[in-house]
Amino acid sequence: MSPQLRALVERAQASPQDADAWAELGRAQIVVRRFAEAAEALGKATQLREGDAQLWVDHASATGAAQGERMSGAPEASVQRALALDPKHPNALAMAGLAASERGDTAAATRYWKQALDVAPAGSPLVESLQLALTAAAAGAGVQEAGAPSSNAVEPLLVVDLSVDKSVKDKVKPGDALFLEVRLADRPGVLVAMARRTVVDGGAMELRLDDSHSVDASYRLSSAEPVVVHARISRAGLGMPEPGDLIGESRATPAKGRTSVSIDKVRR
Repeated sequence: MSPQLRALVERAQASPQDADAWAELGRAQIVVRRFAEAAEALGKATQLREGDAQLWVDHASATGAAQGERMSGAPEASVQRALALDPKHPNALAMAGLAASERGDTAAATRYWKQALDVAPAGSPLVESLQLALTAAAAGAGVQEAGAPSSNAVEPLLVVDLSVDKSVKDKVKPGDALFLEVRLADRPGVLVAMARRTVVDGGAMELRLDDSHSVDASYRLSSAEPVVVHARISRAGLGMPEPGDLIGESRATPAKGRTSVSIDKVRR
């Protein structure tokens, strides 16, 4: 434990009725990924200040992370407490959408995410995450699978050789969800194509994309170049990026041909 974190622990223990002390401790523990301890500290903060919507959001974030980035149960209950206090809290709405998505209720998830997008600060990272989640939801029950090598497969436009760097390889588990996003290199805000695969073994695989993976029928993968391929591995299997996801991206590349992506970072 760092000296700074130890000082926060001592402060909270010395002032057990100080909601700010418990809140600051819990938020610091989230940063260093001590999620179970963060959930406990933030739980004490919410007991002391039940009318603080942000505290309930922070508690939901910690409890969700502590149970493997899942929102069912205590995390969703905290989100609903936050929304009862502040129905337009953007992060609470976004997390409510995640909870609905986990249950397979795409319609409810979409409603929450659209409401969150209406009130999220312009230019914030939350806006991009919400836009991605809505795009994935609009594609149906997830995003179309990227084709694996097969003699019967449609001739691909773009072949992606995916690898996982040794620095994060121990965080990858079979069954994790892999999301690919193809964006214009000169306009990163323009999403051209999306695909999803299930991770097997160590995560190394070949993925084949064609026009069926385009997100807009009026602007297809075959007409877009150059592009950058972004890869994201999610333990929770959610379309919306979350802290703890593993990420990597390609260099700018033609949309027709072959490129490579090394997943080598943890999303903060």
